[in-house]
Amino acid sequence: MSEKQVINEKIEAATGRRKIQAGWRSMWLGLWIGVCLWLVTLVTYKLMPISTATVFWTVMAGLTFPVIGLFFGLAKRFATRDTARWLDQETGLKERLSTAVELTETEAKGSEWSALVIRDAAKAADEIEPNRLLPLRLPALCNWTLLLLIACFALGFVPEHRSKAYLDQQRDHAIIEDVGTNLENLTKWQVKENKPQFDPTEEVL
Repeated sequence: MSEKQVINEKIEAATGRRKIQAGWRSMWLGLWIGVCLWLVTLVTYKLMPISTATVFWTVMAGLTFPVIGLFFGLAKRFATRDTARWLDQETGLKERLSTAVELTETEAKGSEWSALVIRDAAKAADEIEPNRLLPLRLPALCNWTLLLLIACFALGFVPEHRSKAYLDQQRDHAIIEDVGTNLENLTKWQVKENKPQFDPTEEVL
């Protein structure tokens, strides 16, 4: 494997790892936003008479935020030079990788000096371990997300607050609906038991 291939392989591995890490962070951010939405919806439902359908669709919408965040982070692009400079800063290579990348893209790559720089950068890049350099850790936002989830769980046991006027209105609505159902059933029964008698059209004429 040539020096250029070694450098490119390490940079591509670091780029892929940076994408995974960006997706990981964005996923947790999306989960935090979704949990905040759940908490606001639950508080609103406990204090105001909103429909259960609204709560259901809000919960469904909150579940999509982590997925959206994950794909958004994975879709992020990192330029080769940008990753090379980032590796230089994180590993203390003092711009050796970024200089080697620039030399491989310019006309100076055939000179003896550029060959020495690229060889030195390849030797340093061979010791880089992107997985260890970019580990997946739980972000600090995870603690807040857990607290909000506990708050949502606790709110599930809190009874809904409804005004007396609203309860009376709901009771009246249930009574009216019940009376309407009984009247409909009674009408159907009367029609079934007492079928209407019509004289034949011929006799009437």
